[in-house]
Amino acid sequence: MRRGGAQRLMLGALLAGCAVVAPSAAWDGELTFEVDLEAAQRWTATGDPVDRGEICSQGTRQVLHAIDAATGEPLRVSEEVEIIAEAIERRIRPAVVWTVEHTCTDGSGSFVSTENWEAATWTVVSGSGAYTDLRGDGELAFTTADYTQVAPRRLTVEVRLAGTAPH
Repeated sequence: MRRGGAQRLMLGALLAGCAVVAPSAAWDGELTFEVDLEAAQRWTATGDPVDRGEICSQGTRQVLHAIDAATGEPLRVSEEVEIIAEAIERRIRPAVVWTVEHTCTDGSGSFVSTENWEAATWTVVSGSGAYTDLRGDGELAFTTADYTQVAPRRLTVEVRLAGTAPH
């Protein structure tokens, strides 16, 4: 009889401990990503989710691959560099779809997005670490520090994202 009571007590303590663990909380909000295309593709993010600590405020961007939307053919790295420069300098929207990994510098994780430069859209397709459940989309545009100049080259992305934050 004592053993059954001890097992019930242990089970009760285990269940009580599980009830204390808070589930992941859902969040959503608007962010702006500013990517410096000339400084190792570093980016900074601003917005309420950053202020609340739900997404990191800075990281780096790496193009995983690019596809010429007109032909469906992959682009070489040298072509990617030329396309980026021409798009910003001439303010055109080339028919290119980029797959890009964004890695947070704080080590919290990364997420992958697709950028359709012709349609000026940006969509999160997957994530890792704290961003496994990250989803969202938005619009992208090219900017420069001064429109009379072509440098520094920047890509600005206005997005609405949603995810979960473990507590």
